[in-house]
Amino acid sequence: MKILQVAHQHNVQISWTDTLKIRIDRGKPDISKSIRYATVDGKELFMDISLPSDSNTKKRTPIVLIHGGGFVSGTRNQSPSWTKFYAERGYVVFDVDYRLASPGYVTWDKAAPDIATSIVWIGEHASEYGIDMDKLLIAGSSAGGSLALQVAYRLNNGTLAAYEPGKLYSPKAVIAVYPAQDMTTIWNEGTHFFGMDGEAFLGEYIGGSPNDNPEAYHAINIGDHIQMNTPPTLLLVGKNDHLLPYSGQVAFANLLKTNNVPYEFVSIPYNDHFFDAAPGSLGSQISRQAATDFLNKYTD
Repeated sequence: MKILQVAHQHNVQISWTDTLKIRIDRGKPDISKSIRYATVDGKELFMDISLPSDSNTKKRTPIVLIHGGGFVSGTRNQSPSWTKFYAERGYVVFDVDYRLASPGYVTWDKAAPDIATSIVWIGEHASEYGIDMDKLLIAGSSAGGSLALQVAYRLNNGTLAAYEPGKLYSPKAVIAVYPAQDMTTIWNEGTHFFGMDGEAFLGEYIGGSPNDNPEAYHAINIGDHIQMNTPPTLLLVGKNDHLLPYSGQVAFANLLKTNNVPYEFVSIPYNDHFFDAAPGSLGSQISRQAATDFLNKYTD
């Protein structure tokens, strides 16, 4: 079975007991951990801050975690199993809000600056949380994976700014789980998955087609921002993704290779979008091990 071969390639110690647990990774904001980091357009933006439980006194690694939802929905702390994964590693997790698109309110030019502004806030409170901003990581899934790549790459090439004053730190590495990266292809292929429509999401997020707003598509098409100083990137994708074309993920990985960007590309057979929705699934177990190996190689 191909998925078992992939698990073996990544040295996954499979827990068959965990695969039988039917539990969906779905969270909501934890008000006890919530801090407001900005107010913009009359909207309050918060982050949930999760601290590791160990007593390590060294400066910790901060990781900005970005939720998915097609750029139109979702919430911070949406995937608590990923928050737990990073916190157990000793990282301080900053699970952030960003402005969501709605009819007549596009956010292609707002969501990434929101994340950048959260990084300014985190940097200004680094001593409070005992973190080393030079170790900054960014991670996200689906639309959050897209924003993780947008923010990481554009901070490195200087095309992204925060709207609050303060120092902006570039990330040391980025982890993107089934990210939306080539918006033009998503629009042109008209992707669908369980009632979700990629073109409809982009219609709200951007306000139209690539022909209607080429400037916006250039700003958010991740491949347009790859440079030789692009940070190491982990891509975790399902080979049978019906919402975000697998061919686009392969083409993106090839762009990273062509530009000599350190990267890992993990393709999980038979898995669709949201393959990590059940934390004990084979896809989740493979992705957690791949993330562990990637972080060991490029960050710690």
